[in-house]
Amino acid sequence: MIIEFLCWNPAYPYVAGMWADEYEADGFGKDQFVVMDGEGMKFVIDAQEKGITFDNGAGCRVLLEKGNKITIDNG
Repeated sequence: MIIEFLCWNPAYPYVAGMWADEYEADGFGKDQFVVMDGEGMKFVIDAQEKGITFDNGAGCRVLLEKGNKITIDNG
């Protein structure tokens, strides 16, 4: 991870990017924060949809949606 600081102030860190030999930046859109392992597993925070998705990449997914709704898909 590449961490930077707002106005060079160490009290305000933020993630500026990722650095890895095999990392490919895909599978996300505007207003999303995505963490992936490169083999299908991912964690997505979607600010526009007000949702959080946990996906293990092997057919199991949990979605926390706007409106207090939780969806679990276990294949």
